[in-house]
Amino acid sequence: MIDFNDIALFVQAARCGSFSETGRRVGMPPNTVSRRIQELAEHLGSRLMQRSTRKLTLTDAGQEFHDRCAEAVDSLQQASQDMTAGQKVPSGLVRVASTANFLDFYTPETAAAFLEQYPQVRLEFLLDDAMVDLIADRIDVAFRGGADSETGYIAHRMPVPPFALFASPDYVGKHGSPRTLAELTRHRCLATPRPSGRAIWRLMGPEGV
Repeated sequence: MIDFNDIALFVQAARCGSFSETGRRVGMPPNTVSRRIQELAEHLGSRLMQRSTRKLTLTDAGQEFHDRCAEAVDSLQQASQDMTAGQKVPSGLVRVASTANFLDFYTPETAAAFLEQYPQVRLEFLLDDAMVDLIADRIDVAFRGGADSETGYIAHRMPVPPFALFASPDYVGKHGSPRTLAELTRHRCLATPRPSGRAIWRLMGPEGV
């Protein structure tokens, strides 16, 4: 099987006209350049180059092979350079998955500030309380709560926005405002359901207790 790197090496040698100059440009000993191009010629069954005391010249077969390969080699090298350059500046579409109430905690101003810093990035949000398949839905970043139940992903813990207990004025007017934890247990509360059917609240006092 032909090594496509050898084709790129042959194109470079044809342009340099010298194994020594080719080796200098690609960081390879001249005798290694010569050997790999010779192996390429043997795979193709045609002599590609003639070597004189002064320079390399292409045979007819070598010239035809060069003309047909050079543009493709240049395109691949340019694509590689473009991709490398693109990695230095964040760009492209980023799909973000989170729960439906995501924007209650991270406002549109947060996304606007991010886009101002990285103008070549586009954000697309998938907000759903269902657990999406990160691979099937092509998700780049996901915000999820609870313990990390999946492996194979890069996960970072984020600070959780502070929560508090609230009551409407009408409710307080009718049932009063609890002053102790014992009184709170006798009030009607709305809690996020859990599989166990129970919700545990951990309350922090003024001194962090």
